[in-house]
Amino acid sequence: MIFNLFLNVQSRTTPLSFLFILFTVVLSTPLFAQAGNNADYRTLTRPVTVSYAQTGATVLIQELGAQTHYNFIYNPNELEKVELKKVSYHKEALGKVLEKLTESGLNFAMSGNAIYVKYQEPQPVKKQQTGSIGGKVIDDKGETLPGASVKIIQTRQGVNSSVDGSYQLSILPGTYTIEVSYISFQTKRIADVVVKPGQLTKLDIVLNSSSSALKEVVVQSSYKRESINGLYAQQKNNASITDGISAEQIARTPDNNLGQVLKRVSGVTTIDTRYVVVRGMTERYNQAMLDGVIIPSTDMNRRNFSFDVVPQELVSNVVVNKTASPDMSAEFSGGQILINTLDIPEKNFTSFTIGTGYNTRTTGKDFVQLGGRGKYDYLGFDDDRRKTPTGLQSWTQSSGPLPAYAIEQSKQFNSAQLRAYTYTGSPNQNYRFSIGRLYQLKESLKLGFSGGATYRNTQETNPFETIRNSSIGVTREDPIDSASLRGSGDIHKFNTTIGGVLNAGIQGEKFRIVSKNYYSHVFSETSQYASRYDAPDNRRFLELLGIPEYTSVYQSKLEGENVIGAKGLKFNWSGALTNISQDVMDMRRLRYNNTATIAGVDYYDSPNTSVFSNGSGLYDYRLSTGLEERDYNWSASVSYPFDFLKDKSVVKAGYSGWHKHRSLGSTEARIINQDNVSTTGRYEDIMAPDRIGAGADSAFYYTDAARNGTQYIGSSKYHSGYLMLDQRFFQKLRAVYGIRAENFNLANRQEQFLRSPTLNGFEKVDPYVTGEKNWRFLPSLNLTYSLNSKMNVRAAYSTTMVRPDFRETSYFELYDAYLDAFISGWNVVSTKIRNYDLRYEWYPATGEIISISAFYKDFDKPLELVDQSVTGGSGRSRFLRFQNQSKAVNKGFELEVRKSLGFIAAKKWLQNLTLFGNGTWMSSEVDAVDYGVVAIEKGQSFTLVEKPVPGIKRPLYGQSPWMLNAGFSYNSSYFGANVSYNRSAYRSYVVNYDPGKIEYENGRNLVDLQLSTRLIRQKAEIKFNISNLLDEATIFYTNPTAYEYEGGESADNGFTRTNGTDAYERDKGDRISYRVKNGRTASLTFTYKF
Repeated sequence: MIFNLFLNVQSRTTPLSFLFILFTVVLSTPLFAQAGNNADYRTLTRPVTVSYAQTGATVLIQELGAQTHYNFIYNPNELEKVELKKVSYHKEALGKVLEKLTESGLNFAMSGNAIYVKYQEPQPVKKQQTGSIGGKVIDDKGETLPGASVKIIQTRQGVNSSVDGSYQLSILPGTYTIEVSYISFQTKRIADVVVKPGQLTKLDIVLNSSSSALKEVVVQSSYKRESINGLYAQQKNNASITDGISAEQIARTPDNNLGQVLKRVSGVTTIDTRYVVVRGMTERYNQAMLDGVIIPSTDMNRRNFSFDVVPQELVSNVVVNKTASPDMSAEFSGGQILINTLDIPEKNFTSFTIGTGYNTRTTGKDFVQLGGRGKYDYLGFDDDRRKTPTGLQSWTQSSGPLPAYAIEQSKQFNSAQLRAYTYTGSPNQNYRFSIGRLYQLKESLKLGFSGGATYRNTQETNPFETIRNSSIGVTREDPIDSASLRGSGDIHKFNTTIGGVLNAGIQGEKFRIVSKNYYSHVFSETSQYASRYDAPDNRRFLELLGIPEYTSVYQSKLEGENVIGAKGLKFNWSGALTNISQDVMDMRRLRYNNTATIAGVDYYDSPNTSVFSNGSGLYDYRLSTGLEERDYNWSASVSYPFDFLKDKSVVKAGYSGWHKHRSLGSTEARIINQDNVSTTGRYEDIMAPDRIGAGADSAFYYTDAARNGTQYIGSSKYHSGYLMLDQRFFQKLRAVYGIRAENFNLANRQEQFLRSPTLNGFEKVDPYVTGEKNWRFLPSLNLTYSLNSKMNVRAAYSTTMVRPDFRETSYFELYDAYLDAFISGWNVVSTKIRNYDLRYEWYPATGEIISISAFYKDFDKPLELVDQSVTGGSGRSRFLRFQNQSKAVNKGFELEVRKSLGFIAAKKWLQNLTLFGNGTWMSSEVDAVDYGVVAIEKGQSFTLVEKPVPGIKRPLYGQSPWMLNAGFSYNSSYFGANVSYNRSAYRSYVVNYDPGKIEYENGRNLVDLQLSTRLIRQKAEIKFNISNLLDEATIFYTNPTAYEYEGGESADNGFTRTNGTDAYERDKGDRISYRVKNGRTASLTFTYKF
């Protein structure tokens, strides 16, 4: 029965009808509101059956009233235009039908037996944004568990973890309970997992192996507790002694690039974001690897890498291994830095950064570039102004007439490159873009990519003072108090860096394939303008130096991971290609002698043109070098878990190798005045094509055969295999042990010997091939005893090998502006190190550590950079050489602390404040040797013999007695601050057989400040940095009065210390050989993420 208070009238109602309808609506409104308080129509259970392909709302309401005998009260004029489609219910409860009809705009309210109906135009239904839960499933040793079941209790939605243990579930926002299970492991339920719209809830889950008595136990946990457990498992359960930082921790810092991130890792110091010092050991004894491939050096004379090229958004994690295990490269002793870039992201992201910087000694001030600035310098490429002429012929000149081509080919050089141009120093600038996308193809199959590009241009002026190469100090007592004896000037550095990372991969439950690609291109030009002093000739001269370097590195790697069968057998494989190109394009070293001094002002107008017989090394020249290297890397490993003494164990075996090929060619053009007649004027005028000649007041370029052409061609081959066991005994003790066998074959052929008619008095000596070929067996053992869930005691032993590279085994001399010296290699061999470590570590909370470590290292054949002046140096040019010493030891201890102040009080600001610091104290000692060449016959190679150096025991090259890093960081949701302090003691920079001439670098105080704030719902971030806040000078010094030489050939009859220590002591007569300042740099960056 239908009770209708509204008159069923035509659309054109009478005035009386209209008033009655209005009266009814007014009365029904409060009834509609009140009805909701009396009853809930959604609880009605009477069944109804209706089926319409299309019908009006009035017809449907009448049908429902007829079947249920409820009184539906409505306005016919309001409902007559409402059309409904596909209405079909069979014996469905009335309440559910009415609830479903609300989606069409019909609203219901109930009072007693009456159901009031009103219509409101339905608003477009917004799809509720989902969130996600993701992370990794790992065991209590930190190993990933592929194929683990992860499901949501409330919805029964589930997924199996992928081959790398990762999982991800998309779900509507809410609070859920997660259940995780894996064969032979205890099932775990994690409650209170909150999912927010559009956000990823990160949850790494740790499962413990089950014994027979615990198979049916379900372990209960909470989200907060489990997230902490996940980080702990990765921190405290590494097989070796490690420190590191994860992507989650990086995201909470205000850092812009990897060079800044590395400073936050305990025990690691980066110098100028390039050189890495771990446990006080220099870059030679540390190894950097990008995605498992050894990073090639971006420096011609030292091992380094521009860590600031990699955007921090694309860093998955950074791990620093301080001890070795059989499955890792053994080419380190201080630390192995593993940088893993992001491939398949956990969620979509896009980020753009723009920044600028101001240097107090550069920006807005004069900035000199020898040869001027090319139109593509800001892009990092040459516009052909630095290009070496093609088709040059070289020759060896001793006497007689010049070759016919000598003058004509000299005219091909660009004389404008010999002019110094002055600009205004510009602010630093940097731009960075990063993007990541994730595509869920199926429940356990996903595809993704991550990529980024970076651009940076910096300009830096460093004022310096020097007495290097001035011959002061040939006599130990020479005074240098007079400023006129010192050289002073400015170093101007122009740098453009571009880089990119593009990674992509596909991942399923049983497999994972990833392609990782990296590219960087660096243009770095150093221009030096300085007034120097030459003691033997008692004159001053002006020195101009320009060194433009172009370095390109491209690395591409394909890697895969597979799970075979149901018992956890894993197979990993990889292959990589690396191409390296390093070109010095038109290095110019020019000098002008002082022609007059008027009113205290020096005038330099006499070029330092040379003659053929000049052997001092002070001739002026132009040099171009081209280096090409191609590396192939590959690896394969298999691991299998098994039960041993009721605990899980893993056996792992693998093989890896590389093949590297490098060649270096050079073109040197020496400026010659054949008649040895002084010329006047500027080089850009004298060496212009119309002035080139062999007569008076002219000059030409001499391309010496020994310095032109291919200098060396090297090949390096490496093969290694290993067997490793990872076992746990009595639940508390874990042992990771095994052996690694390495075959190393380095052959570096010195091509320049083919072009030399004589070599040390012996004619036509065959090309001298430097290098070594051998097998090495390297055992290692890592023991970890877990005192409790937060404390470990570790002990480790390993044998490692630091191999020589192509540069260290090449005789080609290359000038180093910073050291003002020529550096060459020698026939050096690998350094074998036996490492002993002991460490106690405590993890009070997530991201916190307190540890103390002791270490002892025994070096066989350590490599050092040795000044050769004692054994024949001219005193006017410094020649340094890489050289093995006999043996050395290094021992010390290390303290690391990273602790939040939240333990003081339950205050949010205290929880956000973290104090950190690490200190290393070391003592080292080296037994030095010199090498002599025994007599050889024609056609034979050199034979070297060791000669012990009489003298005092000294520290190992590059070692500092102590190093300290400390600071604090504050990170909240909207504000961050970081202050860091670094100081190290003195360290030897260039060693000498005379301990009084060893050059040390004095430690300085470094303070950096970092402030950041997040805006626009934390999508934007502004970062302000000040580096080198104190701007203390970097000082190099010698101890000329500290030792006396007693003569003799035995170690007991050499040098004796008579005054002071190796530390810098001005009052003891220590002599500063070089002093430079870098200035303070303030930078501002803006980052937006969307």
